Amino acid sequence: MIAAAWRLIARDGLDALTVKALAEEAGVPPSSMLYTLPNHTVVRERALEAIAPAIRKRISALPPEPLRRRSSRLPRVRWRAGMLGCQ
Repeated sequence: MIAAAWRLIARDGLDALTVKALAEEAGVPPSSMLYTLPNHTVVRERALEAIAPAIRKRISALPPEPLRRRSSRLPRVRWRAGMLGCQ
């Protein structure tokens, strides 16, 4: 069922993930899903919960990114351009 949910999300976007659409994608009657997945919010939560461990694993495997110093000049340059009417 989760694989069907992610196929649907990949093809049509998260907003398309509803109980009815998921049932059609999985090839089961919608009534068979209503006890465990009563509405689209629960469907979306379960789909995201299913991939959360994989996302955590991939993020933890990333090398730490060095902190970047933010330039304080950029906001002043934009402010000056705005004051001069050079937007």
